[in-house]
Amino acid sequence: MSVVFSFSPRRFVAIIVKEFVQMRRDRVTFGMMVGIPLLQLVLFGYAINSDPKHLPTAILDNDRSVFSRDMAMAMKNSLYFDFVTPLATEAQADEFLRLGRVQFVVTIPPDFGRDLIRGKRPAVLLSADATDPSATSNAVAAVEQAVGSVFNRDLTGPLAPLRSSDGPVELRMHARFNPEAVTQYNIVPGLMGVVLTMTLVIITSLAITRERERGTMENLLITPVKPIEVLLGKILPYMVVGYLQMVLIIVAARILFHVPVLGSLTLLFLVRFPSSWPIWGSASPFPPWPRTSCKPCRWPFLLSAVHLAFRFHVPLSGHARLGAMGGVGAAADPLSARGARYRPQGQRLFRHCPEPVADLPVSPRLARHRASALPADPGLDGRSRLRPSRSDRRIAMVSTLVSALRFDGLADGYDNSRPAPPAAVIDVLCRYAGMARPTRVADIGCGTGLSTRIWIGRAGAIVGVEPCDDMRRRARQSTDAVPGGETVRFVAGTSAATGLAPASVDIATCSQSLHWMEPEPAFAELARILRPGGVFAAIDADMTPSFGGPAEAAFFALRRRTKALEAQHRPTAVRRWDKAGHLARMEASGRFAFTRELLAHQIEPGSGLRLVGLALSLGSLAALLDHGLSEEECGLADLRREAAAMGDTPVPFHWSYRVRLGVTPQA
Repeated sequence: MSVVFSFSPRRFVAIIVKEFVQMRRDRVTFGMMVGIPLLQLVLFGYAINSDPKHLPTAILDNDRSVFSRDMAMAMKNSLYFDFVTPLATEAQADEFLRLGRVQFVVTIPPDFGRDLIRGKRPAVLLSADATDPSATSNAVAAVEQAVGSVFNRDLTGPLAPLRSSDGPVELRMHARFNPEAVTQYNIVPGLMGVVLTMTLVIITSLAITRERERGTMENLLITPVKPIEVLLGKILPYMVVGYLQMVLIIVAARILFHVPVLGSLTLLFLVRFPSSWPIWGSASPFPPWPRTSCKPCRWPFLLSAVHLAFRFHVPLSGHARLGAMGGVGAAADPLSARGARYRPQGQRLFRHCPEPVADLPVSPRLARHRASALPADPGLDGRSRLRPSRSDRRIAMVSTLVSALRFDGLADGYDNSRPAPPAAVIDVLCRYAGMARPTRVADIGCGTGLSTRIWIGRAGAIVGVEPCDDMRRRARQSTDAVPGGETVRFVAGTSAATGLAPASVDIATCSQSLHWMEPEPAFAELARILRPGGVFAAIDADMTPSFGGPAEAAFFALRRRTKALEAQHRPTAVRRWDKAGHLARMEASGRFAFTRELLAHQIEPGSGLRLVGLALSLGSLAALLDHGLSEEECGLADLRREAAAMGDTPVPFHWSYRVRLGVTPQA
């Protein structure tokens, strides 16, 4: 008992000092004690990330409108998505997901912008490689937040009624390869490599070290057996053990975790053979150093830590290739790829796309709302005093595009039924401009070119500015059929961003379009492009022609009924400015030195068919019909009956016009 309890502090301290000396002499052990924690901390700290960002994403944009580009930019700005490539077809999107080239595919349907402004909550499809459910769920949540915020920010001012309590856009999620979000499908196959690495390195290292520890290594060395034969003879049996472990893991994964085993097991075993050599080979350099079986055990843990960290560091885009146990097809969805209606415009979203054409100099925040890629005008900033505020400019551009989308698909009926301004207006405008033949005339919001073509032969260069592709298509088609149509050029632009050079226009007109434009940005842009002493005219026709008879009364009734139904159902939230206030707003803008209002009249041949076409070209009626109201409710059925009674006999239609005119100050 005295021996047991005769504790000597001196001897105790000597043992402690001896252990520290032993640590100092055993440099390998000391290095591992210091290095392994730091190595694991750095590797795991940087590699393991449950909230990954910058995931490779592809987009299939079948709309290519300002709203679809806003949504894509909102997703990119969330930092979760990097758009690596644009797609052309749904088959291509499916292939990119299946091959693991992208983690997400965003499919925007045709007419996305048009349905959005009509309050129909268009659906956007987000197809995701859900092999890693935790990473996918964070990105999906970011999409929902980004989409809601971007449209709440854009739908302001006159567009505020477009907001919806349920969100302006419906997001549909298709989880590919793991639709039930089972985490075992991702973890268990990856653990196979980790388990095999740890066990095989330890077992193989101990097998060779045990020969030294028991003193049998010398017996092997004095035999005629070559060292390579000893090494291979020691390793190959454990290769068989490794394959048995693979079979055991696969069976356990199937029975315990219900992980589906798809594909060729033979191919899996063949691929495992070359990948196993580095594992078994990693054990062979260590036995010559240690003399006991305890020291080799340190190395497998170091290798396993590095191996595990690098497995966690595999990009999520590769999970479809490394961990997916099979694909599950997306559910049937009405979102299908159709021909894109709008050409790509504005800010570049993809790393592999060419640089965009320079646009008007606006801030990066406003760059999301660029409606068209137009050349920048030199010296635009030189007259910055004429530029409206950024918020007004932003609202004007989006609002103009929204109103343009309302007439998408109505171009042919519009061109056949609407009246052209009277030729007498040209003489009046030229007189106020002080020239018989203007050098350049710009028709802003030109539509199908009815008010643009009247200048053929009366001006040197004629430019029609129109944001709607369908309208410009019809304008180009109709103008090419007119002699001298080659002098007319149609460009994409808005009332707030025409793309025309400063002081380059003698006369600018807005025919049946100023009431869709935000006044202050529009007047600022007009003042910018007009030369000193230039003339602007807003030409508005009374859309009910005078010809007498029951059909005219039916047309009046239709106009009154559509106005009442618009107030009741609000089929669209696009703001329409009162035409009677055009002159007052022109005077209040301070952009014009002289303003006045003129009256004009014109007679054109009409018929019952043209009267019905004129009604169908009205944006208010088209919005109500798209909203689900019937022709009977809108009064169109009554008009059709009265128009049919008119027959095809030409009837003179008397049109009345109001021209609000303004002259810019002289230099």
